[in-house]
Amino acid sequence: MDYDPNCGGGGGDECPDPNNPNCPCTVGPCARQKIEKEKEALDFGIYPNPADAFITLQLPQPATKDETVTMTDQMGRTVNEYILRSGEQVLKIPTEQAAGGLYLLQIGTGEAIIRKKVMITHQK
Repeated sequence: MDYDPNCGGGGGDECPDPNNPNCPCTVGPCARQKIEKEKEALDFGIYPNPADAFITLQLPQPATKDETVTMTDQMGRTVNEYILRSGEQVLKIPTEQAAGGLYLLQIGTGEAIIRKKVMITHQK
């Protein structure tokens, strides 16, 4: 089954309500559309990049739930985790204690994960 009639539609290629977070669709076109909507909501911008003292992460719209932002180094080790609270759109991440280098910021869970690279270069 590609859809669940409880999400408000009758099947086909269109998700009846991809904005409904309670839609139980888990397979097929409906589920793919839900994942794409979640990714769009989490597709964040990073500035400045390269960064020195801080990084600003900005979502295109306020978060609909608390989101964990994970910062990993080039070896895949978690450097730190931050929480972007529901209703917030901007998270300021301090980078003064991080060594200079390339890092990966990740937000989201499951299949709706967005990752972006950020370079930290400390000016002396």
